[in-house]
Amino acid sequence: PAATVEQRDFVVTKKLPGLSASEIKITLEPRVGRATNSYQLVIHATSAKGYGEYHFSHGLPADSMPEATTAFCCHGLLHVHVPRREPVAVPVADSEEEA
Repeated sequence: PAATVEQRDFVVTKKLPGLSASEIKITLEPRVGRATNSYQLVIHATSAKGYGEYHFSHGLPADSMPEATTAFCCHGLLHVHVPRREPVAVPVADSEEEA
């Protein structure tokens, strides 16, 4: 699969044969018409050596943390890691006064 969820985090792996990290551009763009804080991961890569041009986009989960996204490309394999926020536990009281 091109995008997976590994231990809650969102991971995208793409084969970009013949491309180096300097030929890849990744942006995180707000998703139009979607819930607030919803982002789309956009990958655009163009080979300077004529190996091709690639364009991918993936919708990110609403609890993703785009500001903490990391990426690396090694031997034509791109890895993008988008962490997700931890769930928040809400304690439940026995009465309104205890809450």
